[in-house]
Amino acid sequence: MNMEYGFLNPEQHFALELMLAGENVFLTGEAGTGKSTLLRAFREKCDTERTVFLAPTGLAASNIKGQTIHSFCHLKPGLQTPDTLGELGSSRQRQLLSTVRTIVIDEISMVRSDVFSAIDHRLREAATGINRFRPFAGKQVIVCGDFFQLPPVISTDTEELYLQNYLGGKYPFQTRLWEETEFHPLVLKQVHRQGNDRLFMQILNNIRHGDVTQRNIVLPGSRIRLNSIAVLNKLCAGHPQDEVGTAQPICLCTTRREAEEVNRRCSSRLDSREEIFKAQIVGKFPEKDYPTAVNLVLQPGARVMTLVNKRNPDGTYEYINGDLGVIAGITCNQNGLGNVIVQFDDNRVSVIEPAKWSVYRYEQEWDRNSGRGLIKQIETGFFIQIPLRLAWAVTIHKSQGMGFDRARLFLGNGCFASGQLYTALSRCRSLEGLRLERKVYKEDTLVDTNVVNFYQQLEKSCHEENVSLKQLLTHSE
Repeated sequence: MNMEYGFLNPEQHFALELMLAGENVFLTGEAGTGKSTLLRAFREKCDTERTVFLAPTGLAASNIKGQTIHSFCHLKPGLQTPDTLGELGSSRQRQLLSTVRTIVIDEISMVRSDVFSAIDHRLREAATGINRFRPFAGKQVIVCGDFFQLPPVISTDTEELYLQNYLGGKYPFQTRLWEETEFHPLVLKQVHRQGNDRLFMQILNNIRHGDVTQRNIVLPGSRIRLNSIAVLNKLCAGHPQDEVGTAQPICLCTTRREAEEVNRRCSSRLDSREEIFKAQIVGKFPEKDYPTAVNLVLQPGARVMTLVNKRNPDGTYEYINGDLGVIAGITCNQNGLGNVIVQFDDNRVSVIEPAKWSVYRYEQEWDRNSGRGLIKQIETGFFIQIPLRLAWAVTIHKSQGMGFDRARLFLGNGCFASGQLYTALSRCRSLEGLRLERKVYKEDTLVDTNVVNFYQQLEKSCHEENVSLKQLLTHSE
């Protein structure tokens, strides 16, 4: 096996070879290490007629052009138990599941252990023979994500108690199924988002692991050793300033209410005319998965964020998801259709035209030539709208997967979820571009000890295993 992908670094190249070799893989790494890039490369090279891409939310599924786990596996909302799962309703569903050869699950950190187990249950239910007794019915499984970032959502104490008592905890890696699947752990190490900002990367790594009391960082320009929080507070203290401007940092908020209030307050200061863009929604597109407002209110001078990537004819990007800028002009007719001119913070100017988000489902169809079932992706609905949202502020949750040159952190009453602070800080590309609205306290650095222990064990086993896997791949060339 010998493949060349010029846009991948050596560790990504090795990971891709292992994934294409049919191995079960857990792809992980810090924020900004290129996990999403690697999944896109795998999609381009894999057998798409036997592969499905799944994610826990509609937005995450849309980002990988896949289907939600619940939709694909025919799962009802709520806790997944033997009593609530029920049986597959039709032979067509069974045929689809049996045709699958590879399952890719993105954002695995947001997948609860019961949902993870339900995927296995559905695949075994559709299998025959010995595969009914194998994890995930003997299919190749690739899971991707970072458990140090935002965790799965648990709605009630009853759910938490069930997950703990019957599955070992809320995370997939706490289940017996995870161990039985024998994932090859691939931990990406090369951070692209923060580049060569070694001080920032050290702070992020300490906060990621909850190591915030040890004085292991030398304050720049001195010989003083401080802990990560002290250095962060010293170097990134915010300064009172007008929130409205052409290059203001985006505010990252812990709650949606805070983000909406900042956006409302800032937009109210503008005296330009508002225009309303109306979305076109066709087919089945769940309201909870709408990528932006159905009636999108925009006006010149507003801070906005792009929500999609747009390529130029030569393959370069005109803009990418998360780019920030200011509206310089608007064309909108009485039907709510038109485009928006945005001047980005690096002075690029683009005409933003409506974009299309699609919802898909997988179906099985019989190929007469090969005499086998193949997987076909069917569009079941779509949402067309100007791919922008107001961006004086955004929630930490909505910012996951994005990177910003300048960000201002609004922690308000404090972080309330494990990994929330790390997720927020790691959105920023440099320490210089980060500002804190208030000091960070030790209480904000919520880290789940189960995750810390899991990654410690992962690091111990990862190096030795990857050495042997490299030898295996070399011999198979």
